[in-house]
Amino acid sequence: MGEIKIFKIKFKNLEEFMNKARHILEGEKEKRREAIIWLADEPERNLARKLKRYIDENFKSIKSVRQLARVFSCHYNTISRVFKQEYKITPAKYLRKLKKEYAELKLKQGAKLKSIAYELGYHPQNLIYLMKNKNKK
Repeated sequence: MGEIKIFKIKFKNLEEFMNKARHILEGEKEKRREAIIWLADEPERNLARKLKRYIDENFKSIKSVRQLARVFSCHYNTISRVFKQEYKITPAKYLRKLKKEYAELKLKQGAKLKSIAYELGYHPQNLIYLMKNKNKK
């Protein structure tokens, strides 16, 4: 059996992956070599998904991206980069968005601003500021 060549393919969607894989396979066929290509979940995408799931389940108690970095044993810049690559929003903005949406829902249900603020780890004044900035996510 001959040499096995490994190709790392970066792609945005399955169609792009298929086109790149087809191109590689045709090139290897011309060289009379066999090639194997498999689709594997990239570690960074996996980390991004784990981060999102963790944020979704624990957003009320998360204070910062640095806290996430400690939980996942990664540098906070890595956490931010990986999350933004996958979801097109930083984890800090996503966290604020979830907290804001939660606060708006609780206010509509009649909860007191002060109790919502403490539940989300904010001082009431900071929650008021977050709620006023409707354009920011």
